[in-house]
Amino acid sequence: MARPEPEDEFVGTLEAARPVIGPSNRPALSFVLRTVDDELPVYAAGVADMLGPLVGPPLRIRGKTVDFTNQGGTRELWIATIVAAGSIRE
Repeated sequence: MARPEPEDEFVGTLEAARPVIGPSNRPALSFVLRTVDDELPVYAAGVADMLGPLVGPPLRIRGKTVDFTNQGGTRELWIATIVAAGSIRE
């Protein structure tokens, strides 16, 4: 909540991703949210066990896109809430 980025809503499917482990990588990026127009790595430190069962079905996620590209990283989705979505093409 302390991050300045605004929250937004995303509709898509959550997929497991193999995190790249190394000195400048973020192993907590173990999921990807795939939307119609984009795919966002999902920051999941300490919640991977809760997100695992949500892989596959359409989801509506409220959260923040945090951009670390200026620091050599990537854009990440920081999740606030998740609910089931009726259809990805809503």
